[in-house]
Amino acid sequence: MRFKNICIYLLVIILVYVIAACTNIKTETIHVWETLELTFQAKKENTNPYRDVEMWVNLTGPENFNRRIRGFWDGGNMFKVRVTGIYPGTWYWESASNKSDRGLNNQRGTFTTIEWTEEEKLKNPVRRGFIEPTVNGRAWQYKDGTPFYMLADTWWAAATWRYPYKGGKLPDDYILDSTNFCFEGGIQRLKSYGFNSIGLITSHPHWSDDGPATIRDDDGILIRSGKAIHNNLNMTMHSVNGHRAFEFPGKSVGKNNICPDYDRLNPEYFKDLDKKMFYLNENGFIPYVEILRRDAGIAWEAYYDWPESYSRYINYIAARYSTINMIFSLLHGDTFGGTVKPEKWKEAFDHWYYYYTDTMGLPFTQPMVLMGGSSTYRNFGHITDCPWLEAHSVGNGPKNHGMLVNLEEAMKVEPHIPGYCNEPYYVGWPEVRINGINGEMPPKNSDRDNYFGRAYAYGSMMNGGLAGHIIGTGSRWPTGPGEGYSYAYPAFWETMNITFLKDQARFIPQFLMSENLKYRELMVSNEELPARKRAGFGPEILEGWSHMVKTPDNKLILIYFEQKAQKQIITNLAENIKYRASWFNPIDGKWIDFKGTYVQTDSDGTITLPDFPDGGRFAIQDWAAKLVLIDK
Repeated sequence: MRFKNICIYLLVIILVYVIAACTNIKTETIHVWETLELTFQAKKENTNPYRDVEMWVNLTGPENFNRRIRGFWDGGNMFKVRVTGIYPGTWYWESASNKSDRGLNNQRGTFTTIEWTEEEKLKNPVRRGFIEPTVNGRAWQYKDGTPFYMLADTWWAAATWRYPYKGGKLPDDYILDSTNFCFEGGIQRLKSYGFNSIGLITSHPHWSDDGPATIRDDDGILIRSGKAIHNNLNMTMHSVNGHRAFEFPGKSVGKNNICPDYDRLNPEYFKDLDKKMFYLNENGFIPYVEILRRDAGIAWEAYYDWPESYSRYINYIAARYSTINMIFSLLHGDTFGGTVKPEKWKEAFDHWYYYYTDTMGLPFTQPMVLMGGSSTYRNFGHITDCPWLEAHSVGNGPKNHGMLVNLEEAMKVEPHIPGYCNEPYYVGWPEVRINGINGEMPPKNSDRDNYFGRAYAYGSMMNGGLAGHIIGTGSRWPTGPGEGYSYAYPAFWETMNITFLKDQARFIPQFLMSENLKYRELMVSNEELPARKRAGFGPEILEGWSHMVKTPDNKLILIYFEQKAQKQIITNLAENIKYRASWFNPIDGKWIDFKGTYVQTDSDGTITLPDFPDGGRFAIQDWAAKLVLIDK
């Protein structure tokens, strides 16, 4: 009898293991917001797995979470799905695909997520959760409510060999110079400057050769309109291991060795990019991830199935980096010259949003944005027309006050969504044709050069850009290690010493958040500065204007004064109330109390501000000011 019982017991154990093996039940424990990578191997061959195979897992979990999480092809017969848990608890997944393939379908698993400790969150703020809008829609925050102001540098070519990844760990005696420059060294330097983000383009190296900046095929179709790196040539932009995002040859008339095949993707390139993306999160950075530079659009639309082909590529990037804490930009649309029109891009964005996300956006809710030329609002419309657009941006042009006016316009549209400015001016890049303001070309790292950087940063913030600022530096398509120096595009290890980047950028969020979370209520209020524009100072140059935001209850007022701005009057306040008032110097980050410390409204609810700290009615340098209501 005992022998019979033992046999039955062994049979049960064997049966449990057989059932588990057949259903592929797997379980693991991770932290919330941490990546769990699921790997699947197709049993059947596919001619073009990237184009033809769609696979996913259906993920359910706490708080009624129930989403389809898209997978991605990772070479050969391998497919992966990256998942995470955004709440603590137990999660369940089951795989499926558009193919009859037992290697991709009907596999199941569970995982458990646990919270990070407060000490662990202090070591890395990314552990506070993915970025989301504040309740009133005016700013960004981490999922746990901690404020997030994006302070980014333009590393558009970060995916390429020009930012070499060395393996993640720097020696204790590391020196960032032409010999030792690497991706990790640059990130650590930016981190020490107070930055928490970089802007990068996932697949800017879409061409195959060194050559002229602009190339058309034999039918006149634009293949590229890139940025000349050295000697007026576009230099090769492969990854650190020599890979490009797409395969060759592509479709074109006479230039298929230069134009890639946008329907055949190279996973090896993205494996190189993976290392950099995860390194950013591991070091507290939230990358601003752009899908593609706009100059690829004309050939893509002309020779491939538009909008499906481009929306498929958006889906690939979204799937591959769905567990990265990031800002997800659907296009590097710095201008709409040399590309398809905004309406065509919108077709692709809509197709991705409605087909690949089921109108729900990214599965783990990272913000979806867009570099939309002079203004996302003017070129694409509001979130009511573009549900995939969760923040407004301006940038790149017009290189004058018009950029700030465009942002102010977008920030007054309801429902409110966050706003920011993207690459308005490139410090350290004295190239007047593109970068000059009103034809002015200040010397690299001069006071004037750094002033233009500050004027756009504070000016956009005071026109509603409470979500952040992407600073432009002249090394955005940088000189790489061992490559000949180009004055037009200075080396990264040189721009790291530009004063605005190194010493002044960190003061921007410090000023904005000096009254803690109250800044989230700030609204553009320039109409209550009747002397905002000094006579004789039009929109063409960044001088002579002032910009103001204040809370609806008038308890907090912030003002930025450009160089040569005049002293201001503030109207439409309550009568006979008192404010604690202080100047802020954006050059050195120091506060200076107003003479007497306080200012008071008159019987009309008006305040006349005193002369500037540098001695007169007109500012010599730029200044900022803060007024905080003293409760009775």
